Amino acid sequence: MLNKNLKEKFISTLESDIDVRFFKNRFEEFSGLEDELGLDICQFSKQQILDFFEKENILYLTLTNRLYLFSRYSDWCLKELGLDPQDNVFKHIKPLNDLKPISKNYNLVDRDSLIRELVKFPNPSDRFFVLAVFEGLTGVGLSDEAVKLKINNFDIKNNTVTLTNGNTFKVSRQLIEWAILSNATLVSQSPQGKIFQLKENGRIIKDKFRFEDNSDDDKREKNAYRSFNRWKKFTGLEEVNIRNIYDSGMIDYLLSEFEKQDKYPTISKYLYREGNFDKLRARYPHVAQNLNHFLKKYLLIIDK
Repeated sequence: MLNKNLKEKFISTLESDIDVRFFKNRFEEFSGLEDELGLDICQFSKQQILDFFEKENILYLTLTNRLYLFSRYSDWCLKELGLDPQDNVFKHIKPLNDLKPISKNYNLVDRDSLIRELVKFPNPSDRFFVLAVFEGLTGVGLSDEAVKLKINNFDIKNNTVTLTNGNTFKVSRQLIEWAILSNATLVSQSPQGKIFQLKENGRIIKDKFRFEDNSDDDKREKNAYRSFNRWKKFTGLEEVNIRNIYDSGMIDYLLSEFEKQDKYPTISKYLYREGNFDKLRARYPHVAQNLNHFLKKYLLIIDK
């Protein structure tokens, strides 16, 4: 093991037995590659790290947790070696862009990639519908709330939305812009280029004229699904379904909340404390009913 004394010194700074076990096991795993390259983990290149992670063939959020932990070690290691902490390559690895392709596939998509694909959809209602699901604007189902919302549900100045159940959340400016555009649009285009007139219904996503005024929301939701499924074939979202969109948004939200704090070193520890899992479920109610099921599905971070 390269720099064994250095690694033992780092381990001595850890307070958690779980962290001690994690780093002891991971240092052993990396030791062969360190000896081969003559470099400490903290000095690996981005590609060397990703190549190693790819061989592990594990779930996305497992890799994400390992990324955060190794970033913590790398900061400490570089300082001890008299090197610039700005050279911490782990901080330059983007979880969804870099780790998703080499992890077990959940067909996840990051926010930036999703928006790049959605701008290819000619209908603002489709863009709004999909991004609303991504941002957790859900009710009984994954997407029923999106077809119910009216423009006055949004506080455009403060970038918030109040759902029909009364919950208020912060949303992206992009979602609000597409909500405004969809609300003002009374035409829809098919993939074959045919233009349809839409009927005003007081909602952000307008009805097609075949809908009766008293149409139920199940029909509206199914129509939004069909429209997304028709158009996604012409974009990079062809293999992605609405559940993938929802899960991707949930992970995006979880990572953004996790990164706002520095108290807990891993996502699992963060979720176990201070009602953070309940906070996640308040925004994304269709994740697992309890934390243990959630960790089994998404994290699998119980290290050997």
